[in-house]
Amino acid sequence: MKRVAASAAALLALLLLGGNVLESGAGQPGSFDLNGNPTTYFGADSSTLQFTLPLATSGTYLDLAVDGAGCIYLLYYTSDGTQPVDYRVDVYTPGTSRWSRAILE
Repeated sequence: MKRVAASAAALLALLLLGGNVLESGAGQPGSFDLNGNPTTYFGADSSTLQFTLPLATSGTYLDLAVDGAGCIYLLYYTSDGTQPVDYRVDVYTPGTSRWSRAILE
């Protein structure tokens, strides 16, 4: 799978955003430890942690970032990406629910 972006999270997990799978609308960011092994990172509490983060919106994902508080930012566009209104940033809280969306204009 082609990787589009990577970011290190505060809990020493590496989050990867796969390109080909996400472009088809079926992919999800995955989490890995520092040795490249899958690790559970996404979830509301330690009993529900998962390896992947289900995405709230289909689109072509371009980049991801994680801030010091553990929020995950996903940059993507919908439609064909030719208009500024097509570009969005979804913000996921550390509990991995989508917290907000910004439309970039």
